[in-house]
Amino acid sequence: MHRFLEDPAGLAEADLEQLIAHLRTEPAKAVELREQLIVDDLLGQKFAVDRKNFIIMVQQRLTDFERGEEEVYNQVADLRAIAEAEIETKVRPPGISPWFKFAGGISLIAVPLLCFLVWRYQESAPRAVANIEELSGQVVRMKGTNEETLRLGQAISTGETIVAAPGSTVVWKYKDGTTVRILGDSQSDLSADANQAKHVRLERGELVASVAKQPKGPMVFSTPHATATVRGTEFRLIVAETNTQLDVSEGKVDFQRSGGSQVLQLTANESGIATAANIQPREVQWPVNRASAVFLYEGTDKRFARNPETGNLQVTLPEDQSEEEGKDTVSLVKKSGEFACDILFTPEKTVSPQPAVLCSLGPLENEDFLLLQKGKDLIVHLRGASSSTPIVVELGEITLGSPHYLTLACKEGAVSAVVDGVKVIVNSEVHSPIASWEQGPLVLKADAGGMRPWQGEIAALAIFDQFVDKALSDANRKRYQQLHPK
Repeated sequence: MHRFLEDPAGLAEADLEQLIAHLRTEPAKAVELREQLIVDDLLGQKFAVDRKNFIIMVQQRLTDFERGEEEVYNQVADLRAIAEAEIETKVRPPGISPWFKFAGGISLIAVPLLCFLVWRYQESAPRAVANIEELSGQVVRMKGTNEETLRLGQAISTGETIVAAPGSTVVWKYKDGTTVRILGDSQSDLSADANQAKHVRLERGELVASVAKQPKGPMVFSTPHATATVRGTEFRLIVAETNTQLDVSEGKVDFQRSGGSQVLQLTANESGIATAANIQPREVQWPVNRASAVFLYEGTDKRFARNPETGNLQVTLPEDQSEEEGKDTVSLVKKSGEFACDILFTPEKTVSPQPAVLCSLGPLENEDFLLLQKGKDLIVHLRGASSSTPIVVELGEITLGSPHYLTLACKEGAVSAVVDGVKVIVNSEVHSPIASWEQGPLVLKADAGGMRPWQGEIAALAIFDQFVDKALSDANRKRYQQLHPK
């Protein structure tokens, strides 16, 4: 060790290895060697010859000599004390710096914040969640300012807005089998939280959902007026300008007004309505889409027509029936460009050889809509492009003496008919120009001239300014059965 202190560069490689091994076995010697090296270094700095300040250094040495050997030793002792203090500082565990404490405090805030930001990113990052299963009319999806026409089979993602034009229908299906059907003029937004629980916001329009069980958290449907929280059920949401209506077909839905604390727990065949001010249960009514009805018949003393000026269903007086009902009905249907009729009827048990009219709308011999029974066959006439040639839609045979539920719907380029829950016709080639329909009386059980009477019973009839598809037809048929059990 003394030889190393005298000349560190003079030791051979074997001697260095021997010194290292010795120091490993005796840590105290290693500390002593380190102290001596620091002292030697400081002394070397003190007495080193600096060529740039040679004269000054010589004068310093002469001054030291004049002071005597004792003074020089005192200076060496001071240097040793400095060296020992430096050694103690380096050997002693360092104290905690205020900056380190500050950084630790910041990290306690930053780490949870970072986790929150990652969670929010996972929640907001676009993610494909469903595919388009059915599509009709004009439907687009919007990403920011970009607009793209949807296609059948296309994937849709969170963060997208789906906009459907009046008369359009779009159905998307999630991987778990959950389906959402959007009807008519509507706007909806898709999202999901970090746990991938689904969320749909309906700004306006109508929505029908069949929700599978949700193990990752309840599926949430929100509107400007309320929130519907479900785990597995079937229901309908209708968003108007001032309220949101919820009709539950199966399961259970928690219905809560936006900004309110009251929660309505609605179960199968129950309904609720929420406004900006309140939320309350609603009497279950037929049809489900009553807001789209322009005419309702629920017995001879229950005839309602929608006022085109106020938009409200009003009881029609006997003197206003037929002519005024027909006028208002055609006016509203032409405005929307869509027509549908739901009718529950029971024909006579005997067969009449002559055609008989169940319902007629429009001028005589140039009807906009005509529903006939000829023998056992059910037939519909729709006003065609040529006023003299109607579009004939054959619906097939019916059972005499038994009740039947029929839904007939049409719009430009499409006709649909559902009889007793079975879709009997869907035709995208038919062109019934509703815009050219003419005003005329609305007559039940005969034509506009009171001829071709039909002998049977009409229990209920509704005319809509909305295209009614099979899903909505089924909902209306089940609602009627609920309200009028056998």
